[in-house]
Amino acid sequence: MRAGLLALALLLAAAVWAGTPLVQALPNGFRVITQPTTSAQVVSMTLLVNFSALDEPMEFAGLRQVLLTSMLHGSQTLDGAAIRRTLARCGGTLEGRVHQDALEFTARVPAGAMEVALRALGEIVCHPRLSDESVAAAVEQAERQLLTEPLRALEYADRLAEVNLYANHPYMFRGQGSRSGLRNVRATAVRWAYQTYVGPGTSVLAMVGRCTPEGVLPLARAVFGAWAPRPIPPRGVWELPLLRQSMSLLREEPVRATCVMMAFPVSGITHEDFVTLRVIESLLAGGTGARLFRTVRERRHLAYEVSVRFPARVACAHFALYALTHADDMERTRAAMAEEITRLQTEPVAAAELARARAYLKGRYLLAHQYSAHYAFDLAWYELQGLGVRYDAAYPEAVERVTAADVQRVARAYFTRYLLAVVMPLSLSPEMRQEDRLVAPAAGVQHE
Repeated sequence: MRAGLLALALLLAAAVWAGTPLVQALPNGFRVITQPTTSAQVVSMTLLVNFSALDEPMEFAGLRQVLLTSMLHGSQTLDGAAIRRTLARCGGTLEGRVHQDALEFTARVPAGAMEVALRALGEIVCHPRLSDESVAAAVEQAERQLLTEPLRALEYADRLAEVNLYANHPYMFRGQGSRSGLRNVRATAVRWAYQTYVGPGTSVLAMVGRCTPEGVLPLARAVFGAWAPRPIPPRGVWELPLLRQSMSLLREEPVRATCVMMAFPVSGITHEDFVTLRVIESLLAGGTGARLFRTVRERRHLAYEVSVRFPARVACAHFALYALTHADDMERTRAAMAEEITRLQTEPVAAAELARARAYLKGRYLLAHQYSAHYAFDLAWYELQGLGVRYDAAYPEAVERVTAADVQRVARAYFTRYLLAVVMPLSLSPEMRQEDRLVAPAAGVQHE
């Protein structure tokens, strides 16, 4: 019954898309992807710029964040607030975000306001103001964001794992930068970064919704056609972070739960093992039938939340199992998660369990594309990283080809040494004075 409902849901999800994505390149090299739909009367637009953390000088960590924020402040002729008000009158939105491997600008509007949104994107991307004043304001805004601490134990543990796993690697800063790096950012550096990395040849626009290639291309030419082409810079090359031995780090923070996280360094999205790692993620954390949920939570009652974090990044990534538990159970929780990793390495996955994991992964992938904004990002992302828009259809097929032998091989290759990050509540008694709470965090302990 459940399998039939899932199949019906997937058919309905696929039915809203009319045709396949089409890539059209303007003479200046700017690529436009159009995916028509037959459902909602909206258009979602994602414009990605291939300016990665790998390209950002470490001494200017945060440069990309300042650049993106400055661009959103407005163009040479229009203020950023005025641009957003124009879109808001149409019921639309305009946002920006820094990813580890790209800058993202998104707009979402009713189909009748498609031209308004395209021109808004064109203003901030092709003609940014980048004045000394806007850059100074963007630096101040970025510094304030760095002062915002995570509130949940999971966020603390995730940050602790990343900072130590990606030490001396650009991915360490999550795109937000560092306080020392932001102090070095000046308007001249921001304008240099724009002239070097933001251009038609390094940018991709994906549009999903009530639009057609015939209707989009003339508008794209009018808005982006005069954008002057520039040389495409080579991508920065960094060695993958490796652990010579497993490490454990313990921190006390103002949280209520204890988070136990085991983070393994793994390959990036273009590596042949990436899809198999996604299947392993589904085996471990893909719904209530997955291994971590059934063993760590339901059978052993060691955690009330247990899952996997596996971000999609280009150069490399990390595969992190985590559990929210009680401080008294943190070692038993770690051991239980480690047992599941050992099972993957030593016992072939049963055919029925592997089929369930593949079906869950494919189903979640297809259902996520019911949301036009999500689909637009994925199409732009695949094209930007050289996978091409056809990867959208090839990915479920690649998932289906993953075998039990692939799972065992990849688990043995990557799940060896790991970084254990544990974040637990402050152990000081509430009777102690507030100033006495400012104590040094516990030192990390390494082990084989």
